[in-house]
Amino acid sequence: MGKAIHSDSTNGTFSIFALVLAKCLDANHKREQQHVEAMLLRNQNVIWACKTAKGQVTHIFLCGFRDVAEMDRFLESADTETFHQYLEVQDLFTFSNNSMIKNIFRQTLQ
Repeated sequence: MGKAIHSDSTNGTFSIFALVLAKCLDANHKREQQHVEAMLLRNQNVIWACKTAKGQVTHIFLCGFRDVAEMDRFLESADTETFHQYLEVQDLFTFSNNSMIKNIFRQTLQ
C-alpha cells in the first residue's frame, strides 16, 4: 500500500496543474525516501503526493502553478533542493483549471 502525503502549504490560486509520475533514483535507500517525502511536503507547489509500491513509479504527486512560467521553473530548476536530485520523472500530465471534471481538492485550491 502507498503512503499518502498531503501538503497544507498551498496558497494562492492555481490555473495550471501537473500530475507527475516519478521514480526515486535510490529507492532502496530509506533515508533517501524519507528526504524525498519531506521535500514534497515542504514544496508549496505540491498539493498531494503518495508513495507507491516499488517499480518504475515510486511517487505520484499533483502540483499546482499560477502560470506556465512557474511550472517551467519548477520542472526545469537546477536548484539544489529540487526533486530532480532524487526523482526521475517517468511521465507527466499537465492540464488547466478549466479541464477539471471533478475537483476533490476544491477547498484546498480556493
